[in-house]
Amino acid sequence: MSNDALVVDNGSRSTSLIRRLLVDDGWSVTVVPVSAIPDVGPSVHAVILTGTDVPVRDPLYAKEIELIRRCSVPLLGICGGHQVIGRAFGVDIERTAAVVGRSRVRLHADSPLNVGLPAEVELFQRHTYGLRGVPDDFVLTATSDMCAVEGIRHRTRELYGMQAHLEFRAEGRRIFRAFLNRASDLARTTV
Repeated sequence: MSNDALVVDNGSRSTSLIRRLLVDDGWSVTVVPVSAIPDVGPSVHAVILTGTDVPVRDPLYAKEIELIRRCSVPLLGICGGHQVIGRAFGVDIERTAAVVGRSRVRLHADSPLNVGLPAEVELFQRHTYGLRGVPDDFVLTATSDMCAVEGIRHRTRELYGMQAHLEFRAEGRRIFRAFLNRASDLARTTV
């Protein structure tokens, strides 16, 4: 069985890298712009929301917010995608110090995506906004000195957000692949 991923491109400069990581991991990938999000059917096994340069308060994200709220397959939001998840569940964004480059991030043990990783990792950041808090029904999975809400996961759904760009740096890619492995395992058990 082939695993199929939908990548919603929010205008990230690294969408092609995310796509390549998925393909290298054996996934079939469909990339769509945020302005043309299709319905997610049973053939999609994972959804990934990329980063963005457009603040997530923009009406451009209305359909993406609806996708997040109703998505029944594992979903991962990266950077701006993480912020759209927060907005979908009622948490606004706030301006933070501009962060570009490597950053130390503290991982919480209660996320399945963090299993096997050290308590502190070095991840790549490129952002000027962050979530003001953790949405209801979510738990905090990562934090840093630069951003209080680095990572979140839903308590009952396979819904994750990470402020850092997981597509860069080895430890970020391990978190990204942990998400893909969970999505793949779930797809096998629901066939």
